[in-house]
Amino acid sequence: MKHARKGFIVFVLGLSFWSYGPKENFADFWGGTKYWGGYTNYVYSASVRSGGYAATYDLARNGWTGVSSNVRFNDSTHVYADKYHVGSTSTSGLWGKIFPRNQNGTIQNLESNWTYVDVWVYDNQMDLDDLSIDERTNVALHELGHSLKLEHTPDNYTVTSVMTARGSQYWITPREYDKGELRKKWGN
Repeated sequence: MKHARKGFIVFVLGLSFWSYGPKENFADFWGGTKYWGGYTNYVYSASVRSGGYAATYDLARNGWTGVSSNVRFNDSTHVYADKYHVGSTSTSGLWGKIFPRNQNGTIQNLESNWTYVDVWVYDNQMDLDDLSIDERTNVALHELGHSLKLEHTPDNYTVTSVMTARGSQYWITPREYDKGELRKKWGN
């Protein structure tokens, strides 16, 4: 009986550590899903072509393509296609932002189900901060990561990621950590 109780206590302690142990293995993505899951229909607004950002968005899309068999991009004019934009903002230092929406076009909570996403990169702020072509591609890659429901990687993580809030490194492809989080969200 003593051995059984000792085994039970070890089991409970082990379970407690597993439940309350290090948090770096927690997912860095939002809950909910998208209208087509990981499949993304998208359309470029006129501002993307007129602003010269088609190649930037193409590189960003290609960066996420092939990471998961459940994440694909399809150029589409469907009413629920994600819409990619280039614009200006008066918010200093804001290079990009997403606006997840429901079927009525109402902005949604990040943890909820989304029908489509408006993805914005802000050319005027990137100009003011003198971002290079690669840095602008990183911004688009980062925002498309958000459109796939990836969160910011916490500052205290010791991983390299394109999903950090404001990093000092600007990669034009997702890092291994980002790929792993995308697969956790949408599957292999």
